[in-house]
Amino acid sequence: MAHILRYPGLVIGSSLTVALLIWGFWPQAQWVEVATVQRAPLTQTLEEDGQTRLMNRYIITAPIDGETCKMHLNVGDSVELGQHLLTITPQHAPALDARHYAQAQAQVAAAQAALESAKTQVNIALANSNMAQVQLTRHHTLLQKGLIAQDTYDQSNTAALTAAAHQRSAQFKVDVAHYELQAARAALKTLTLKITTQAIQPTQPAQPIQLI
Repeated sequence: MAHILRYPGLVIGSSLTVALLIWGFWPQAQWVEVATVQRAPLTQTLEEDGQTRLMNRYIITAPIDGETCKMHLNVGDSVELGQHLLTITPQHAPALDARHYAQAQAQVAAAQAALESAKTQVNIALANSNMAQVQLTRHHTLLQKGLIAQDTYDQSNTAALTAAAHQRSAQFKVDVAHYELQAARAALKTLTLKITTQAIQPTQPAQPIQLI
């Protein structure tokens, strides 16, 4: 005991070291957040970039040559059946000759070829739509029996809907080709009437029939 009391600093330092070790390894209380458990709706938001696309595009063509007024419609505006879109002012009639008549005939032939091509596309789209519908029916039966996954059936359903949309789009193109053919025929008919009218104009006395 006398030996220990001879070195009081050593005793005090050792005591402090032991006390610090005990304090350092002593488990500390952790701060936690407390809340009341209750039922509530869960809201989850997903943000993704998307791209819009038109399934069907419509091209408005003029049946005759002319000048159009300024259109007051913008891209994306909705129109109604029978709505007045614009006014076409006819140009002065060009000189009627064989070249213009041949061009009108060529436009009719091109419109007829475009119509036949559009009808062929309708047949192809119809065949694809029927095939997709048969595949969807088969997958529906397999899904009820548990032989395929739901994802496989969903893919078949999407393919059937897409094929049906392509079929409708192809039919719209046939309608447009019909209108273009009617416009080309109307232009050819008008040109033919003008040529016929000029050909049967009566001559006046002393008017030269032909310059040689």
